[in-house]
Amino acid sequence: MTLRRAKVYGVVLGALVVVAAFLRVNGMVRQQTLSRLLLQQALAEVIRLDEALVDEILRSAFFLYHDYDRIHIAQRRLEAGLASLVARHREVNGAGGHTTAKRLLGRYQAQMERRRLLIQRFLTANATVKNASAYIPVLLRRAIEVTDVRDPAYLDRLSAIASLVFRIRSGLDVKLLADLRQAMAALSPPHTASAQAKAIHQAFLGHLRIFVEAFPRYTDILAALLRPDRLAPLRDLRQHYAEEDQGRMFFWGAVSYVFLAAFLGAIFLVVFLLLRVERERVRLEELQEALAAAASTDPLTGLANRFAFDRDEKHYQHPLLFLLNLDAFQQINNLYGVHTGDRLLCAVAERLRRFAASQPEARCYRLGGDEFGMLVEPSSGYQPEQVAQGLIELVERQPFDCSGQLIAVSLSVGVSGQRPLLETADMALKRIKRSRRSKYLVYSDDLDTQQVVAANLAILSAVRHAIEHNGVLVYFQPIVDNRTGAVVKYECLMRLRDPQGNILAPARFLDVARGSAYYPALTRAVIGRCFAAFQECDCGLSVNLTVTDILDPGVHEFISAKLLEFPALARRLTFEILESEGVDDYETVACFVSHLKECGCSVAVDDFGAGYANFAHVLRLGVDTVKIDASLIKQVDTDPDAEVLVRAVVAFCRELGITTVAEFVHSAAVHRKVCALGIDYSQGYFIGKPLPTLPQQLVFRPCFPAA
Repeated sequence: MTLRRAKVYGVVLGALVVVAAFLRVNGMVRQQTLSRLLLQQALAEVIRLDEALVDEILRSAFFLYHDYDRIHIAQRRLEAGLASLVARHREVNGAGGHTTAKRLLGRYQAQMERRRLLIQRFLTANATVKNASAYIPVLLRRAIEVTDVRDPAYLDRLSAIASLVFRIRSGLDVKLLADLRQAMAALSPPHTASAQAKAIHQAFLGHLRIFVEAFPRYTDILAALLRPDRLAPLRDLRQHYAEEDQGRMFFWGAVSYVFLAAFLGAIFLVVFLLLRVERERVRLEELQEALAAAASTDPLTGLANRFAFDRDEKHYQHPLLFLLNLDAFQQINNLYGVHTGDRLLCAVAERLRRFAASQPEARCYRLGGDEFGMLVEPSSGYQPEQVAQGLIELVERQPFDCSGQLIAVSLSVGVSGQRPLLETADMALKRIKRSRRSKYLVYSDDLDTQQVVAANLAILSAVRHAIEHNGVLVYFQPIVDNRTGAVVKYECLMRLRDPQGNILAPARFLDVARGSAYYPALTRAVIGRCFAAFQECDCGLSVNLTVTDILDPGVHEFISAKLLEFPALARRLTFEILESEGVDDYETVACFVSHLKECGCSVAVDDFGAGYANFAHVLRLGVDTVKIDASLIKQVDTDPDAEVLVRAVVAFCRELGITTVAEFVHSAAVHRKVCALGIDYSQGYFIGKPLPTLPQQLVFRPCFPAA
């Protein structure tokens, strides 16, 4: 009896221990589940606040009058949300462990630090651009009021420039700046204009210069702020949390079954414990399903998201993807507001869902922003072109009613059955956006996108081969003194020998090379060959440098070392800075120019008049020589406008003691005109073509005295 009682007590005690342990674990699971749900919510809130900040930045970019405090408020809210997410992460996971999540959070925090500086620069640039573009129409109206009505052409040019400024600012089209600079260069006040009209003209040009100088930097900053990969760390973090939660749910599900087996051992508690464990098991499974659905479902439209697409397309044997993009959706957001845009996305998603029900094994996805996808397992005789046309008609045939607003939507569809599906369908979609000749396109291997990539890779391969096999060459083109006709200097021009032995001109490879890691090596190779070639020659030499070269620390150190090694050669050396490139960091460029002059070198501005720079550009850098661009010189003998511009440049340089060089002197007539205009030096095929070796004797050409 005593032994039986002891067994009963033992069973009861064991059951109590099991119950106590079960209750403890159950509380921990509940608390962790709740904490992780709150963590997911905090992450979703940070993503929403990031998108809200981007929305405010876009509003400030496109609307002339916008409260900058809204950007600061959105930024502070995002920083507060990020701090809350970091605190929640530490609360859930502790200070240690979870290296992946900590790394992703750290990446986003570092990105936020950079964006904070970019936002400050954006606000400054935005204010500058808006101020200049706002004053331009005001000054145009004043010019109309005070300008003599007998010169309507001048007012037409002012109006055209003001319209061009509006198109550039509203369309963020940097390419149109070249047209604006050309229009500015051709603009001059009427000879009969009053003093007030001339003052307005100067103010008009002043604001145009401010606009032209600030706008490229403004668009670069805006592009940096709107980079599509800014949310990549948060999306990776969300996927990491989802995978981690699935593992936890599996673990705790297994633990629940262990407790269930223990409860069955305690006979007198089996019913109570079985019901309890069953209830907890059901709750855990429901919670797991809810977490899985949240990770694979777009919260706005209810469609499957990109995570679900990546998972599903692996199970299709012969998948076919229809990638749909709403044309000009950002304009709809700007016109009707984000909430109306969200309703429109939901309405489009509903139509696509109904359409997918009629397709074989089809499922719709929202892949991000205004892009949707429909994944299909096509049957025999399936016609993707007809389906794409059906999708377009479904979306476009009837406007969408969003909060009483009838909104017509245009759709573009890229279709692909080749893996990787998303990338190939996106290639087809981008081709449609560029050509605008059709509404849909089925991907094929002969799309230009792959051909361009292949061509660029071939060029980079040739550049690498030239660097590794001594294939970076220098050709020498003479520069003649227009007063004496003597060749006094040679410009060193880069050439490349490809693996087949062909000599490539810079136009074939330089643009591609500038975007690669090989470009600094090209510059160092050219400079090294130039120093080697001119050690035994008394003639002067000039070498081209880009702003990219100047800002590269490795190239800067290489040049400094060469100048210290060959001080005598440095006194005959001129570095030509490409004038057509924009200079954002004037302080670094000015320091570099000062260092060159301390070493005895001369500094020239190349391609003057080609685009970006102006006379202020030359003054700020303190150059010794100005090389007038070929676009002005090649027609100076036949184009009166070009002659006027060249004459102005020569007069400007003569007043400042700056020597001038005419490029692209291709004929005797051009050379004669160049000499007549008082340009100091000439260069071009009429003087001499670029050659792979230096002449043994200095070549003299007949000079043409000024008329």
